[in-house]
Formats: sequence, structure tokens, C-alpha cells
Amino acid sequence: TVAESGLPGFEASVWYALLAPVGTPPDVVSKLNAAVNGFLAMPATQELFGKLPTYPGTLSPDSLLGIHHALGDLLFYVLLFVLYSLMIFFFLFLLRLALKKDWIAAIVVVLVAASTNTGGDYPIVTFVAAALIWLSIVLILKRFGLLALVVGLVIQNVLQVFPITSHFSRWYASAGLAGILVIGTVGLYGFYMSLGGKPVFSVAALDN
Repeated sequence: TVAESGLPGFEASVWYALLAPVGTPPDVVSKLNAAVNGFLAMPATQELFGKLPTYPGTLSPDSLLGIHHALGDLLFYVLLFVLYSLMIFFFLFLLRLALKKDWIAAIVVVLVAASTNTGGDYPIVTFVAAALIWLSIVLILKRFGLLALVVGLVIQNVLQVFPITSHFSRWYASAGLAGILVIGTVGLYGFYMSLGGKPVFSVAALDN
């Protein structure tokens, strides 16, 4: 394995697309996409993928058709994870009211959410990994706020499911570039806001 070759912690991700001939009616493409997504959602399929390092994500066919379609998917993910983050916040808020303690409410959220991820051959390991992920979600929400959590979830999803490639001549490269450009723009904006109106390099800093 790669780890045995001297690169511990090395991770790689791949993506696959089911292609149809040019001119295929949109309703046929939608049916094929629904059939594939339905197959991935079947319990038997989830059990199979539960034995692998990660479960595959899905993307709409339109995301492969160019930047404007990919940007549409990005806007969908932003809306989705805004609602998702609000749901987590609301659940945490209700538990805080019921249990009167922030840390107890956070533990309950982590345990309840992680208990839904116990599939595969190693349910305990899966549960622990899911608990760590949910613990990080709760900590980000409580320490940095709702916006930071939404941005993190959107970026994680883009990196996971968008067809990103370094070969810019590929027909699907524009979709991946759209995701990378959005991530880069968010990063630059965050860096600019962190400066608080101050220059990156001051004369005093250069003198030192």
C-alpha cells in the first residue's frame, strides 16, 4: 500500500461519470441519474460501500455541462448547508434549554448524530470517527459561528464531489475550476477581512 511505501496518512479520491451520447433527451438523462442515485441509496449498496474508506457522494448531471451549471450546484449546496447548519443550531438550542448545560447538550448532539453512522465491518471505529467529525462541527458552530460552519461544509462538499482535475483541457475541467475559484475567492475574502483595514506588510514589520 501507499502507507507501507513510506507515505502514512496518504489519501486519494476518484470520481466516475456515466456518459450518454450527444443529443440524449434531458428526461432520459434524468431517469439514468435517478436510477444511479437510487442504486447508491439502496441498503445493500450502502453496506457494500460501508466496507470502503469513504462513501461516494453524488452530483447532478448538469454540473458537468459548464461553469454556469456548476455555479448553480454551488448555490444549491450553499442553501442546503445553511438549512443543515440551522437545523444543528436549533437542535443544540433546544437541548440547551432542556438540559441547562452547554457541554451536556453538545455531548448529546455528538452521540445522537454519530449513532447514525455505525455501518460497515468496524462499527465502533466508524462511530468514533463520526463522533470526532460531529464534535468538530459542534465546536466550530459554538466557537466561530454559523457562517464558518456553512463555509466549511460547502468547501468540504465541493472538494469531495466536484470533478477537479489539473488537466484544464478536459471537457469537465470547467466545473471543477468553478468550485476551486469559489473556494479561492472565499479564502481571499476571509484573509482581507482578517486584516481589519491594515496593510499586509508595514514599514515597521519590514524593518524588524
